[in-house]
Amino acid sequence: MSLTVIGSFRISHNYAPEHLAAELDISVEEYLKMENGEQLVTTEQAGKLASFYKVDPALFFLKGLSVTNYNHGPNSHSGPITTYNNNYGFKELIEKLMIENDELKKEIQKLK
Repeated sequence: MSLTVIGSFRISHNYAPEHLAAELDISVEEYLKMENGEQLVTTEQAGKLASFYKVDPALFFLKGLSVTNYNHGPNSHSGPITTYNNNYGFKELIEKLMIENDELKKEIQKLK
């Protein structure tokens, strides 16, 4: 089974799609579109998800990354994204995305 980051987090924490849709104040259909990669997560939604899961919001903007869950059953872990500090290079990627995000914010401020 291949999932987006948002789907991997939901499944690894044993939440129903309805629960996350309610957290984001959107319909279940909208949430499932985000989980399936058919709809982008907004900055506000990424912030809510980050607060909910206690992770960096940049994780929810990773594009083209899917997580494969080979472990099923009790005490299994879902895919390689379980923490910010893992051995899969995500720390460096997130730091790069955070720098790019800061640069984009500065450019937006200049345009205002």
